[in-house]
Amino acid sequence: MGTKHTDLESLVRQRLEESRAQREESRTCIYKRWPLLAEPDKNRALKVAKRIGAESIQDDTVDFLPSWFLTLGAARAKAVCIVRSGRGEALGSGFLISSRLVITNHHVLEDPEAAKSAFIEFNFADDAPPGPPRTTGFFLDPDRFWLANSYENLDFAIVAVGERLGGEAQLSDFGHLPLSDRADKHALGLHANVVQHPFGKPRQVVVRENRFLARDAATQRCLHYSADTAEGSSGSPVFNDAWEVVALHHWGIPYLDTVSVNGIPVPVTVNEGIRISVIVEQLRKDVNTLPPEQAGLLQEALDLGATEGKVEPPVRAPGKPERPEGTRGGRTTKPGACGAGEDTTSRQPASGSAARHILMVPLEVTVRALEGSFQLAHGPRDAGSDPTGLHPSVRFSERIRKDPHYGNRNGFQSDFIDGLSVDLRDLVRPRADDVAPLLDGTTGADAILHYQNFSVVMCGSRRMAFFTATNIDARRYVEIDRDTGEPKVGPEGESWFDDDRMDPAYYIGQSWYSDWSDYFDRGHLTRRTDPTWGTELQAVRANADTYHRTNCSPQHFRFNQSIRYWQGLERYVLEFGVLPSKERLTVLTGPLLDDYASQCDDVAVPLSFWKVLLRTDKDGTPKASAFLVSQEALLDEPRRYVRRASDTQVPKVDPFRCALSKLAEMTGLDFSAFARYDTFRKRKGSESTDTGLHRVADWGDVL
Repeated sequence: MGTKHTDLESLVRQRLEESRAQREESRTCIYKRWPLLAEPDKNRALKVAKRIGAESIQDDTVDFLPSWFLTLGAARAKAVCIVRSGRGEALGSGFLISSRLVITNHHVLEDPEAAKSAFIEFNFADDAPPGPPRTTGFFLDPDRFWLANSYENLDFAIVAVGERLGGEAQLSDFGHLPLSDRADKHALGLHANVVQHPFGKPRQVVVRENRFLARDAATQRCLHYSADTAEGSSGSPVFNDAWEVVALHHWGIPYLDTVSVNGIPVPVTVNEGIRISVIVEQLRKDVNTLPPEQAGLLQEALDLGATEGKVEPPVRAPGKPERPEGTRGGRTTKPGACGAGEDTTSRQPASGSAARHILMVPLEVTVRALEGSFQLAHGPRDAGSDPTGLHPSVRFSERIRKDPHYGNRNGFQSDFIDGLSVDLRDLVRPRADDVAPLLDGTTGADAILHYQNFSVVMCGSRRMAFFTATNIDARRYVEIDRDTGEPKVGPEGESWFDDDRMDPAYYIGQSWYSDWSDYFDRGHLTRRTDPTWGTELQAVRANADTYHRTNCSPQHFRFNQSIRYWQGLERYVLEFGVLPSKERLTVLTGPLLDDYASQCDDVAVPLSFWKVLLRTDKDGTPKASAFLVSQEALLDEPRRYVRRASDTQVPKVDPFRCALSKLAEMTGLDFSAFARYDTFRKRKGSESTDTGLHRVADWGDVL
């Protein structure tokens, strides 16, 4: 231990010695089961008691906790990371205070140069599925933001998070821990909970047998508490029972207190943390001294903490679809931006709005197991083996890699099916005014994004695709590992990309999916496995292309993942239809962008999705079959996880067969080029009342 850290230990020991009497008084109050009597500031004790209820922390109820304690703690723990040197050695712990800044101790990252050679690692924990931790690492970017307070004062360092160096998760997936200076967050005698990486181990949590015992008498800027900590715990957040950050842990001295209040020897580690309220006070001064860009980053973090605990968080649940005026009594609304449609009497849905209530069968749900991500073989290495100074296991690129040279994409082929020509410009022409433009100036029906073996046309007002159009050649099909992106069957690993040819404002970004992850997945439109044919290089490129944000739309987690719904139809057509018969198939698919939508912040989530399958019959006659599947009945249910079903299980779904004329009415798109090949047939005896929608009774109805 260097002189600097030795001096810091002396300071801590001095403060702990000065608080010894208060610690003993606090333990006595806790022993008598009146922990709030340990708080000498009675005004603070009153505020805390009013906020959490004195009855919840006194007498025989002392260990009763609400059920959200564990779930909220698990969510907050995600923001805690381990700080590592470039060689992969553990330096300490840290946590996100915004979506762009991380805080740790100054004695963990002593200067910007140390930060440049370090990185942070999230989800280094053994509480996930069995096997090595699935972690994600990020470089640090002190050039963008660096602010430190000396080790002998407040001992913090705040640094901007840089580029992702490995793993599957986005930084926003881990949330953040707001820095609040409210006076009712802690009181002496109450519990302290610490999330940390002691000895560089996977994430650990200490709860219940830890108490806030004292504040340093001289400056009131430090908290003293009992807890199990160790080397590597520096920089950890210290929480109250509401999982609000109360202190930044920076030092622990084992066995400083060795006798309990009843005289029994009990070795206790006494810890010191810097109070978050004091750090916030200092940051409010610092923000006025920083350059504008850095001041903005710090102010963002301060603003997040300013609202912590002052307002009840809104309940995030999908909004109920609003049916515009004119949808009853035989009137409907022209497809368009949600709530902004043009009334028309030319379209006649059956029985008022009954045709729009598409109900699904009882739920039988599976969830895919996410496997594979950023994994480190932690430990020292030969410093001379690599001039970058990085541990060998962190020097890799993403498993799924976007090819940025879009000029090599073939896109959708209009004449892919013999005897059938599909011009995407004609298909979208009725809604060309709402097609999102390309950055090269292409607009209207010509603004088509071409990928490997498929193309996408984006709706500017709804920020998702009007449709995707995909060619599938089963004779040249190549299976791609979802984890590695290589030609091999394997588990999924998702990394989603922006498309450099279009302004990101025209498609939904990751922040929305993170905010609404309790309900919605990023649902593929062109399915990952559909365009993976051709040479191995082309198949790998096609697999990566399906992970463009232009190719996803919000889908309820059950709808997206269950083999009984959307995925079931896709799997049946490809795995149980096209591949065994070595056919060619064209798939047009998209969300139903009409006025019936679930409003979730600024996104109107579609209630239904449609699909058109184009192929030839055995005699060479073109065939066109349309389907519609709804997620409306699922939207109220928040996410939960259940066991995954076998990939070999024949899927079971209840989609609706749809007449192309009905689908054209609903979508506003032009399917006339192949309408004469529609396989939809009116049911006998129902010619005068047929709605254009038939529930699929068995798989013979599909193709």
